[in-house]
Amino acid sequence: MKILLIADAFPPLNNSAAIQLQDLSIELASIGHEILVVVPSSTIASSFQLSGIGRLEVLRVKAFNVKTRIRFFRALAEAFLPLTFLIGLLSSRRLMTNWEAVIWYSPTIFLGPLIFLLRKIHRCRTYLILRDIFPQWAEDMGLVKSRVAISLLKAVAGLQYKMADTIGIQAKSNKKFLEQHKLGTKRIELLENWLVESEIENYDLPSELEELPLSDKVILLYSGNIGVAQNLDLIVEAASLLRKDEELYFIIAGEGSELSHLKNKALSLQMDNIHFCGELMPNVVRALTRLSSIGIVSLDNKHQTHNIPGKFISYLRDNLPVLACVNKENELIEIINSKSVGRAGDWTDAREVADQIIELKKDVVSDVSIRAR
Repeated sequence: MKILLIADAFPPLNNSAAIQLQDLSIELASIGHEILVVVPSSTIASSFQLSGIGRLEVLRVKAFNVKTRIRFFRALAEAFLPLTFLIGLLSSRRLMTNWEAVIWYSPTIFLGPLIFLLRKIHRCRTYLILRDIFPQWAEDMGLVKSRVAISLLKAVAGLQYKMADTIGIQAKSNKKFLEQHKLGTKRIELLENWLVESEIENYDLPSELEELPLSDKVILLYSGNIGVAQNLDLIVEAASLLRKDEELYFIIAGEGSELSHLKNKALSLQMDNIHFCGELMPNVVRALTRLSSIGIVSLDNKHQTHNIPGKFISYLRDNLPVLACVNKENELIEIINSKSVGRAGDWTDAREVADQIIELKKDVVSDVSIRAR
């Protein structure tokens, strides 16, 4: 089968979406499908760049930077993606290939018009991999306050839902948020996050990590996006309350809009039990995970939709117990607590989180089997 896989993230971009899509494309190609991955790039010099051999090719299309931290420009860049991708497919002479299926990843929400055109041309099957439900989470966080803007964005999201023959959601409870779009008999199915098992390559930790006082420490690691939706203020405040516990050390790895704020907060609290490092290469993150004792998942309590972050799967792959501070009724609470692979709750008070960290530290120190679960 000839399959188009369309997204706004793919390596060398280093985030969970990019890694998952790379794993998916490799797996589909390995079982005999012909795959063309179409992604934007703001760094290539030409209008498009085609790479890969055999059954898997990657088409990078010249585009505005869709990962800029300036929200207005990011929205504008994403809104242009359908036209950008169409030009790239035309320029590379791939538009009229007899595509039998189209898979696309959301966010972004703006690919509906392109999928509509591809359906018309090829009469192909379409599958939407739906992860974060936008603009719902942005509305929950107060990032978008204009009712007109919210209504417009929901209409844009609604178009892509209607273009999908099947929608794969990451949490069962998210189905109710799609019912408002009156999708009728459209098939909505649970598509859980995935991760390919792989061995760690040889690595050297960056000097800033090698120099940290990590010997004999219980290391708590957060790795991922550092934005408003993650509410890492709660984790930093809990870490501050635990400054006198010399066994604990916190590492926050990643980039995002809140990184500078969190660094300043830790500095003002005179914390010496926490370290912030920027975005790390996947093999370094993997090695750091292996050195850690507890993995942190953090989502703002104001979320109404439910998210099961890719980092949760990454932690479990390397036998890392998980501390999850998430929104009310998030399915992670039941998953983690029922399987005894960590502690999870909808805590909003730093003292509560600090107490949970202390209890989880006891679990890790006293129960070596927790890593095998």
